[in-house]
Amino acid sequence: MNKIKALVTGGSGYFGSLLIKKLYSKGYIVGNLDINVPDYNLDNVAYHNCDIRDKDLLKKYIINYDIVFHNVAQVP
Repeated sequence: MNKIKALVTGGSGYFGSLLIKKLYSKGYIVGNLDINVPDYNLDNVAYHNCDIRDKDLLKKYIINYDIVFHNVAQVP
């Protein structure tokens, strides 16, 4: 069985980073799509620097994943 590829938008934030760590521990192939670089370092978690308002770049990344967890929020 192939591993599920999960993309987490906002994966550098608090909730997104917790979700990424949980998915990673469960054996998912995980990607983080965020405009901020994460402050954690997990081997084999791909970081994609992308603003979700950039539709063309967003499509480029999303196509490679089976599921997307959308966790983006505008913060001050």
